[in-house]
Amino acid sequence: MGANTAVRDRTLAAILAAASRMIAERGQSVSMHDIAESAGVGRATLYRYFPTREALIVQLFETAVDEASRAVDSLELGNLPVHRAVERLTLEMLSFADAYRTVLMDEAVEGLRHRAKDVIGPKLQGLFSERIESGELRSEIDAVHLVRYFGGLVRMAAFMVADSGRDRVKVSAEVADLFCNGAATRQS
Repeated sequence: MGANTAVRDRTLAAILAAASRMIAERGQSVSMHDIAESAGVGRATLYRYFPTREALIVQLFETAVDEASRAVDSLELGNLPVHRAVERLTLEMLSFADAYRTVLMDEAVEGLRHRAKDVIGPKLQGLFSERIESGELRSEIDAVHLVRYFGGLVRMAAFMVADSGRDRVKVSAEVADLFCNGAATRQS
Protein backbone atom coordinates (compact mmCIF):
# COMPACT_ATOMS: atom_id res chain seq x y z
CA MET A 1 0.00 0.00 0.00
CA GLY A 2 1.42 3.35 -1.01
CA ALA A 3 1.64 6.40 1.19
CA ASN A 4 -1.12 8.16 -0.80
CA THR A 5 -3.46 5.20 -0.40
CA ALA A 6 -2.81 5.04 3.34
CA VAL A 7 -3.50 8.78 3.71
CA ARG A 8 -6.65 8.46 1.62
CA ASP A 9 -7.86 5.51 3.72
CA ARG A 10 -7.20 7.37 6.99
CA THR A 11 -8.94 10.49 5.71
CA LEU A 12 -11.95 8.48 4.54
CA ALA A 13 -12.13 6.66 7.89
CA ALA A 14 -11.93 9.98 9.79
CA ILE A 15 -14.72 11.50 7.70
CA LEU A 16 -16.99 8.46 8.10
CA ALA A 17 -16.34 8.22 11.84
CA ALA A 18 -17.04 11.91 12.35
CA ALA A 19 -20.17 11.82 10.20
CA SER A 20 -21.52 8.72 11.90
CA ARG A 21 -20.91 10.09 15.39
CA MET A 22 -22.27 13.56 14.68
CA ILE A 23 -25.35 12.39 12.80
CA ALA A 24 -26.14 9.90 15.58
CA GLU A 25 -25.83 12.67 18.17
CA ARG A 26 -27.45 15.59 16.34
CA GLY A 27 -29.50 14.07 13.54
CA GLN A 28 -30.11 15.72 10.19
CA SER A 29 -29.11 19.16 11.44
CA VAL A 30 -25.40 18.37 11.04
CA SER A 31 -23.85 20.30 8.16
CA MET A 32 -21.10 19.15 5.86
CA HIS A 33 -18.99 21.95 7.36
CA ASP A 34 -19.52 20.49 10.87
CA ILE A 35 -18.51 17.04 9.64
CA ALA A 36 -15.38 18.35 7.91
CA GLU A 37 -14.37 20.25 11.03
CA SER A 38 -14.93 17.25 13.29
CA ALA A 39 -12.98 14.99 10.93
CA GLY A 40 -10.07 17.44 10.88
CA VAL A 41 -10.28 18.05 7.14
CA GLY A 42 -11.15 21.05 5.03
CA ARG A 43 -14.51 21.33 3.30
CA ALA A 44 -12.84 20.97 -0.09
CA THR A 45 -11.33 17.67 1.03
CA LEU A 46 -14.69 16.45 2.32
CA TYR A 47 -16.35 17.36 -0.99
CA ARG A 48 -13.63 15.52 -2.96
CA TYR A 49 -14.58 12.36 -1.10
CA PHE A 50 -18.32 13.05 -1.02
CA PRO A 51 -19.59 15.61 -3.53
CA THR A 52 -23.03 15.64 -1.89
CA ARG A 53 -24.55 14.98 1.50
CA GLU A 54 -26.54 12.14 -0.09
CA ALA A 55 -23.31 10.47 -1.25
CA LEU A 56 -22.00 10.61 2.32
CA ILE A 57 -25.24 9.16 3.73
CA VAL A 58 -25.19 6.35 1.16
CA GLN A 59 -21.59 5.48 2.11
CA LEU A 60 -22.52 5.49 5.81
CA PHE A 61 -25.39 3.11 5.03
CA GLU A 62 -23.06 0.80 3.10
CA THR A 63 -20.60 0.93 6.01
CA ALA A 64 -23.36 0.09 8.50
CA VAL A 65 -24.49 -2.92 6.46
CA ASP A 66 -20.93 -4.20 6.10
CA GLU A 67 -20.22 -3.73 9.83
CA ALA A 68 -23.47 -5.45 10.79
CA SER A 69 -22.67 -8.36 8.48
CA ARG A 70 -19.20 -8.80 9.99
CA ALA A 71 -20.67 -8.54 13.48
CA VAL A 72 -23.21 -11.29 12.76
CA ASP A 73 -20.37 -13.51 11.52
CA SER A 74 -18.28 -12.82 14.61
CA LEU A 75 -21.03 -13.72 17.08
CA GLU A 76 -20.60 -17.47 16.47
CA LEU A 77 -24.30 -17.97 17.02
CA GLY A 78 -24.27 -21.60 15.86
CA ASN A 79 -22.67 -22.67 19.14
CA LEU A 80 -25.37 -21.13 21.34
CA PRO A 81 -28.85 -22.32 22.33
CA VAL A 82 -31.42 -20.65 20.09
CA HIS A 83 -32.78 -18.30 22.77
CA ARG A 84 -29.29 -17.02 23.63
CA ALA A 85 -28.36 -16.74 19.93
CA VAL A 86 -31.44 -14.63 19.20
CA GLU A 87 -30.78 -12.47 22.26
CA ARG A 88 -27.15 -11.78 21.24
CA LEU A 89 -28.17 -11.16 17.64
CA THR A 90 -30.90 -8.74 18.74
CA LEU A 91 -28.51 -6.84 20.99
CA GLU A 92 -26.02 -6.49 18.14
CA MET A 93 -28.72 -5.30 15.72
CA LEU A 94 -30.04 -2.79 18.27
CA SER A 95 -26.52 -1.43 18.75
CA PHE A 96 -26.21 -0.84 15.00
CA ALA A 97 -29.70 0.63 14.80
CA ASP A 98 -28.80 3.08 17.56
CA ALA A 99 -25.47 4.06 16.02
CA TYR A 100 -26.86 4.47 12.50
CA ARG A 101 -30.53 5.29 13.23
CA THR A 102 -30.63 8.62 11.37
CA VAL A 103 -28.72 7.22 8.41
CA LEU A 104 -30.94 4.13 8.17
CA MET A 105 -34.04 6.32 7.99
CA ASP A 106 -32.66 8.88 5.53
CA GLU A 107 -34.45 9.20 2.19
CA ALA A 108 -31.10 8.94 0.38
CA VAL A 109 -30.90 5.23 1.22
CA GLU A 110 -34.54 4.36 0.45
CA GLY A 111 -33.58 2.45 -2.69
CA LEU A 112 -30.74 0.62 -0.93
CA ARG A 113 -32.64 -1.02 1.92
CA HIS A 114 -32.72 -4.28 -0.04
CA ARG A 115 -28.94 -4.48 0.34
CA ALA A 116 -29.23 -5.04 4.09
CA LYS A 117 -31.76 -7.81 3.46
CA ASP A 118 -29.55 -9.31 0.73
CA VAL A 119 -26.42 -9.29 2.91
CA ILE A 120 -27.73 -10.13 6.38
CA GLY A 121 -30.93 -12.00 5.48
CA PRO A 122 -29.22 -15.15 4.15
CA LYS A 123 -27.08 -15.37 7.29
CA LEU A 124 -30.17 -15.27 9.49
CA GLN A 125 -32.00 -17.65 7.19
CA GLY A 126 -29.13 -20.12 7.53
CA LEU A 127 -29.16 -19.81 11.31
CA PHE A 128 -32.92 -20.29 11.51
CA SER A 129 -32.84 -23.19 9.03
CA GLU A 130 -30.27 -24.99 11.17
CA ARG A 131 -32.41 -24.42 14.25
CA ILE A 132 -35.51 -25.73 12.47
CA GLU A 133 -33.59 -28.86 11.45
CA SER A 134 -32.33 -29.36 15.01
CA GLY A 135 -35.86 -29.04 16.38
CA GLU A 136 -35.14 -25.86 18.36
CA LEU A 137 -37.54 -23.85 16.18
CA ARG A 138 -40.92 -24.87 14.79
CA SER A 139 -40.82 -26.54 11.41
CA GLU A 140 -44.21 -25.27 10.20
CA ILE A 141 -42.80 -21.74 9.82
CA ASP A 142 -40.06 -21.63 7.21
CA ALA A 143 -36.79 -19.79 7.77
CA VAL A 144 -37.60 -17.03 5.26
CA HIS A 145 -40.70 -16.07 7.24
CA LEU A 146 -38.83 -16.33 10.53
CA VAL A 147 -36.26 -13.84 9.21
CA ARG A 148 -39.07 -11.43 8.34
CA TYR A 149 -40.76 -11.83 11.72
CA PHE A 150 -37.45 -11.37 13.50
CA GLY A 151 -36.64 -8.30 11.42
CA GLY A 152 -40.00 -6.76 12.31
CA LEU A 153 -39.45 -7.39 16.01
CA VAL A 154 -35.97 -5.86 15.87
CA ARG A 155 -37.22 -2.79 13.97
CA MET A 156 -39.95 -2.19 16.54
CA ALA A 157 -37.50 -2.79 19.39
CA ALA A 158 -35.11 -0.24 17.85
CA PHE A 159 -37.87 2.38 17.82
CA MET A 160 -38.76 1.48 21.40
CA VAL A 161 -35.15 1.92 22.55
CA ALA A 162 -34.77 5.19 20.65
CA ASP A 163 -38.11 6.67 21.73
CA SER A 164 -38.21 5.60 25.36
CA GLY A 165 -34.54 5.14 26.19
CA ARG A 166 -35.21 1.58 27.37
CA ASP A 167 -32.14 -0.52 28.05
CA ARG A 168 -30.97 -2.42 24.93
CA VAL A 169 -29.94 -5.46 26.97
CA LYS A 170 -33.37 -5.75 28.58
CA VAL A 171 -35.17 -5.17 25.28
CA SER A 172 -32.96 -7.78 23.58
CA ALA A 173 -33.91 -10.34 26.22
CA GLU A 174 -37.59 -9.49 25.74
CA VAL A 175 -37.35 -9.82 21.94
CA ALA A 176 -35.58 -13.18 22.26
CA ASP A 177 -38.21 -14.42 24.68
CA LEU A 178 -41.05 -13.22 22.47
CA PHE A 179 -39.48 -14.65 19.31
CA CYS A 180 -38.56 -18.01 20.84
CA ASN A 181 -41.45 -18.54 23.27
CA GLY A 182 -44.30 -16.35 22.05
CA ALA A 183 -46.44 -13.93 24.00
CA ALA A 184 -48.73 -16.45 25.71
CA THR A 185 -48.37 -17.03 29.41
CA ARG A 186 -46.63 -20.22 30.43
CA GLN A 187 -49.92 -21.76 31.63
CA SER A 188 -51.69 -21.34 28.24
